[in-house]
Amino acid sequence: MRTTDSPPATAADLAPYLRVHRLLRRSAAELAVAAARAPADARTDRALARWFHGFAGEIRCHHHIEDVLLFPALRTRVATYHDLAPQLTADHADLDEVLDSLTAALDARDRQTARLLAAQLRDHLDEHLAFEDDEVAPLFARHFTFIEFNELNDRAVKMTSLKQLVFTAPWMMSLLDDSERAELLSTVPKAMGVLWRLTRRRYARMAVSAFVGVAS
Repeated sequence: MRTTDSPPATAADLAPYLRVHRLLRRSAAELAVAAARAPADARTDRALARWFHGFAGEIRCHHHIEDVLLFPALRTRVATYHDLAPQLTADHADLDEVLDSLTAALDARDRQTARLLAAQLRDHLDEHLAFEDDEVAPLFARHFTFIEFNELNDRAVKMTSLKQLVFTAPWMMSLLDDSERAELLSTVPKAMGVLWRLTRRRYARMAVSAFVGVAS
């Protein structure tokens, strides 16, 4: 394992990692708007609750990958990671509590509680991901090569269950522009592209119902 602080010859490509953070922030912001809108009908509320089950699963999956794969890789290579670990651990635990509470509120159609918790999730997630972007991501660039970080990304994809991918694939693709989508499809297993094509219409119908009246 590398122990020097000098950057690797070909630094890690952080675009996939930072892209997920950007999309999580965007969706959390849209969720907060949706939860704060005027009372909707039961169909809209059910669609939003169903969408949030998938989105909460995406956040939990992302954090699980960080906790058991990405962050341990940093811990073995970067001495200063130990200074960051307490905040990362605390943030993930706090976010789990918000996700649990918001899931319950949306399932119960408790709009007042859901509105408050969705805003809390948006703000907490934005602050947490900004911390990771500023403090954690640069460590990967400094201490991992392009090939090493790609290997971590490949392992991360395999850690995402098929059940979660049914949401993640169309969710992610729906938020990318054409060039980003083409780039992503060129780097992930072909099965993910197939899954996206099989699930995108159903996801689009759910998202339209869940976010009716919310500008994207």
